[in-house]
Amino acid sequence: NAHFTIHAGEAFGLPSIWEAIQWCGAERLGHGVRIVDDITVTGGRYELGRLAAFVRDMRIPLEMCPTSNVNTGAAPSIAEHPIGLLRRLRFRVTVNTDNRLMSATSMTNEFHQLRDAFSYGWDDYEWLTVNAMKSAFSPFDERLRYAECVGVGGVQPAGCRLVHGGEEAAHRVCAPVLQKGFQHAPLIQDLAAAHVQPQGTHHRGGFGRLVQHQNLHT
Repeated sequence: NAHFTIHAGEAFGLPSIWEAIQWCGAERLGHGVRIVDDITVTGGRYELGRLAAFVRDMRIPLEMCPTSNVNTGAAPSIAEHPIGLLRRLRFRVTVNTDNRLMSATSMTNEFHQLRDAFSYGWDDYEWLTVNAMKSAFSPFDERLRYAECVGVGGVQPAGCRLVHGGEEAAHRVCAPVLQKGFQHAPLIQDLAAAHVQPQGTHHRGGFGRLVQHQNLHT
């Protein structure tokens, strides 16, 4: 009963995505950016091909790695990265670093770049993060606990505490997650400093992916 994530849809394109899913039984796709080759955009209208529709309908997670994809030529720039379109079309996209050393990046940097390129805010960060949590290979109860601790819908469950990221931002962090050693508090603080909201604004969460290559995403 093993789980599989397969690197596909970066250099080779749609055939590698089809093979990873249909032949190898991949439950998640590493990268998968070339799924956009099966999406036609005409005058603001979007038409999904059979493979793109299948990936979206089946909620197959796409492990997007913006900086790495630009470095390898899979995307021309962060602003032109397919994550913008795929997020709008509600594919189950997640944010990842791929290789932090080779790409000289971090989760903080990835989210900063998405903010600059697509004007993403805390609602977007929350959506992407909950995607990651839903798509983890962890047991269901554990995934549910992580997602609840983001405080989706403004609900702060028991066992969560506040971490302050500046004068005007307070973000919920799940104490059990911290106890397991996931170091995301600095990410929250960095994002808060980079995305300051008007005084009195209540941030609802979004602390990024918790473990590299164990995406906690949908």
